[in-house]
Amino acid sequence: MVAAGCGGGSTETATKVETRHTEQPLSKAGYIALADTICRNHQSRREDLESQANDLGRLNSEREAHQVADLLRQQSENLMAEAQELQALQAPSADIRTRGSMSSFVRTQASVIDNWAKAYDDLDAGEIRRLQIRLGVTISKSEKRAQAYGFKVCGQE
Repeated sequence: MVAAGCGGGSTETATKVETRHTEQPLSKAGYIALADTICRNHQSRREDLESQANDLGRLNSEREAHQVADLLRQQSENLMAEAQELQALQAPSADIRTRGSMSSFVRTQASVIDNWAKAYDDLDAGEIRRLQIRLGVTISKSEKRAQAYGFKVCGQE
């Protein structure tokens, strides 16, 4: 299972990040630090799901394919929660588009992963492979954007 994004987390985000709703937006460094904390929390959840998928080993049955689909749906939910938390952060005024693009990339990943889960449920090997490639492209774009902005965790695989 290659489900990635701006990070991972536990079942719920392990550490709630306080979002600031003051008139003063965060500095770029403060924004990056808070966003990276969110991503780190969700990254641990993703790693747990990937471990569960790896424990299944080679898929030899329809039941195992459905288990992978369930894990993928959990990762999609994890990514949607991450996107919501990132969107709630008050980005520096000049960088408001970065906040939107990062949460948009995470939401796109969640959507692809939802479709990937359906492909596993349908036992559609061609669609599984196509979506795996699409997810890789989406992740690559996200990583480049995150690195260019200065994130240390968000967008990193």
